[in-house]
Amino acid sequence: MTPPWTIQELVEQASRQLAADPSPSNRQVSHGVDARSIRYYTTAGLVAKPSGYRGRTALYDRLHLAQLIAIKRLQVRGHSLAEIQLRMATGGASLLAELSGQPVERIAVPVAAPTVATAAPASTPRAEFWRREPAAVTVPAPAAVTAPAPAPVPELWVRVPLGHDAHVQIPYHPELDLARLSAAAEPLVQELVRQRAKTNPKD
Repeated sequence: MTPPWTIQELVEQASRQLAADPSPSNRQVSHGVDARSIRYYTTAGLVAKPSGYRGRTALYDRLHLAQLIAIKRLQVRGHSLAEIQLRMATGGASLLAELSGQPVERIAVPVAAPTVATAAPASTPRAEFWRREPAAVTVPAPAAVTAPAPAPVPELWVRVPLGHDAHVQIPYHPELDLARLSAAAEPLVQELVRQRAKTNPKD
């Protein structure tokens, strides 16, 4: 199937290619891809915005597929989302192609040169045209070009599992010890489970 793809078709394309990868050793990381993850990665700036729309349906292309595969493979290697964002922002299309296995020419986004339409000159009789004095031409000075300000890096959040299907989301920091946070919260979660069992006894 060739692009453009809907978000569900993009999920199917990525899942099909990631299915051949070795299973991750870290149980907290998986090759799983879903529409919710793609929307989150787009909001966080890890995946480009949709390339177009069909009505209200967002459309995606090979660039999005390559970005999605690269993210999941870097996660399996133990990289955090902040590290992945930095690598993808500085590595360019060649790094993206290496991580995703996609040819560079298939994921590069072509930039079309702007087309300037000019009005056709008014028709003038040949004799009158040659009798006219040439008009003075004023060439405007080129406008100053300022580089756009870099886009702010969105704050990343991590999900800390607390046990019993409970979790909490906190801002990401490279020195976070998720295992210690989960272990510290375990007594509180156990007590909440016991208290709930008292107030909601089973029949």
